Amino acid sequence: MWAKNKLWHDLFTTSNHLSGGYRFYNTSVPASDVLRSSITAAIRSVLLYQPYRGPKRCGGYHPDFCFEWRSARGIFYALPCLGCHEIILIGDGTEVHCDLQNVPGNALETLVNQLNETNG
Repeated sequence: MWAKNKLWHDLFTTSNHLSGGYRFYNTSVPASDVLRSSITAAIRSVLLYQPYRGPKRCGGYHPDFCFEWRSARGIFYALPCLGCHEIILIGDGTEVHCDLQNVPGNALETLVNQLNETNG
C-alpha cells in the first residue's frame, strides 16, 4: 500500500490525536526507564537547541514522534523532526520552534532509533 493511502487509512481506522497541528497514534510506544530518562535528558538540555533558521529543503517539517510529559503545570510536548533537525516544543500556553544543534541532535536521533529498534 502506498504511504499516502496508508496515512489516509490510518487516519480513519486507528485511534489518533492532534498535537501541535500534527496527527499521532494514541498508542504509546513502550520504552525502558533508562531510555525514557535518556530521551528526557536530551530534550531538556539547552545544548540541543538553536534559533529556528527557517524552512529546510527536505520537504518541510514533519514530526517523527510526539513525546509527552505531565506535571503539575500541565502537559508538555516535544515534536522532533529528525529529517530536517527541527523541533517544536508545546506547553504552558507557549509553542517554540527551534533547530537542533548537530551533535546533540544526532544523539537524540540515536535514542529515537533505539526506541524504534525496541519496538520493531
